[in-house]
Amino acid sequence: MLGTLRALWEVLPLFTNTDWGQNANLAFLEKHMGASFEERPQPWVTNITVDDIHSGDFLVLSKIRGRWGAFETLEKWVTGAYAGHTAVCLRDSEGKLWVAESGHEDEQVASVMTVWTQLAPAYAGNMWNEALNKRLGTQNLSLSEIIVEVEKRGSSFGELLAIPEQDNWVYADGKSTSCVAFVFEMYKEAGLFGELASSIQVTEFTIKDAYSLKFFENNSSRLPKWCNDGDTVKLPFCQIRGKYRMELPGYNTMDPYPHMNERCPSLPPKYLRPSGC
Repeated sequence: MLGTLRALWEVLPLFTNTDWGQNANLAFLEKHMGASFEERPQPWVTNITVDDIHSGDFLVLSKIRGRWGAFETLEKWVTGAYAGHTAVCLRDSEGKLWVAESGHEDEQVASVMTVWTQLAPAYAGNMWNEALNKRLGTQNLSLSEIIVEVEKRGSSFGELLAIPEQDNWVYADGKSTSCVAFVFEMYKEAGLFGELASSIQVTEFTIKDAYSLKFFENNSSRLPKWCNDGDTVKLPFCQIRGKYRMELPGYNTMDPYPHMNERCPSLPPKYLRPSGC
């Protein structure tokens, strides 16, 4: 009981949109992930124009305050990612710049299963059961029927949950697209995975998996002149804004391989991954 109260005392402040809440998020990530928050020289906004942005540029964002900042903090802790949201820049046929992302259609419904179950139990149940039916190759089975079917097949519920999501699965409300799956599905269609595309399911990627891929510029001399302008530390990527210097451990270090990220554990604080998982 005492341990539960201590955990609540540590987590609840994360959701407050106050300086106290922001400091709580920073302290949580420092304690549980080993993150560091080094302050950048002012101004904390880079001198960048629309013309500096190219179609396909990958945006990684991190929020450390308010309700969604708290959800991002918990997501970072669970997945090992040092960012909480992603988007991609796209230009249309007339050259107009857009930022495309997969987000929350209804901000009253939080992206955590337990919260979904409380706020919208019918929707949560349907989503959960539909995903499990996809993995079984069945349709419209209830949770109890799914468990019976799993036992009939000599399997276990844990093994069912471990079956990788497939990019071509379509649910009642459309495809399953997290923010990072949305971006990397575009990259996949654009040919960035080459011949490996058919053996990679980007719906299994976390944000950490995404920014770890060797898809980005590896020659710092070729980065734009405005990139990290005025900062005393030259990052291997461009930080557009933010009080604290962005950390992306493992950035641009991993070559794609078949079935990548389908069997990887995620245990803090080191988030070690077996080779080829």
